[in-house]
Amino acid sequence: WTDVGEEEGPYGTFNQQPRHYTSALPRDDDKHDHLSISVKKEGLVSRMLHQSNIGDEYGLSAPFGAFNMSGVEKMWLLEVDTPVIFLSGGVGITPVLAMLENIYATRPATWLHASQNGETHAYRDRLREIAAVRAGELVRRVWYEYPLENDGKPGGEETSPYLYNVAKYHYKGRMDLEEPSVSDDANILHLD
Repeated sequence: WTDVGEEEGPYGTFNQQPRHYTSALPRDDDKHDHLSISVKKEGLVSRMLHQSNIGDEYGLSAPFGAFNMSGVEKMWLLEVDTPVIFLSGGVGITPVLAMLENIYATRPATWLHASQNGETHAYRDRLREIAAVRAGELVRRVWYEYPLENDGKPGGEETSPYLYNVAKYHYKGRMDLEEPSVSDDANILHLD
């Protein structure tokens, strides 16, 4: 819980918040001796963290959360021939990546992800790594709404389906599975 005083929030006055931050390893940091905290300026606690000064201290619990996956246990654990399709956007990638990490070495999967660009695409290198290791077993497709110059072209310059799979991103714009270039991509879903 985070003590946020008696500030008025969207659901009335309250002084504690159960969901307050996301911790992650910093990007491009080889030391891995500290964590970064991801915050949004719009949130009650996030706004407080953005307004903090160096040296301010807060009492925070460990990050936590739960995803209810009841009803899919049989498919997830026993029906290994059932296609698994992961769909994520923005920071929603975090729990979905945890699920992929759990199964990627044992069964085929398709990963569809949308992000603004390469700078906001969390875990991109890890997903490209998994796609390279599981060539043919993990189909990975990524949409960037506003790609940056250093993101390159959609699909890169790759002609091989295996190398195309590990491109930084594959499509420009919002995720649209009915877009002709996506429909023509025969590897987009494991349906056979």
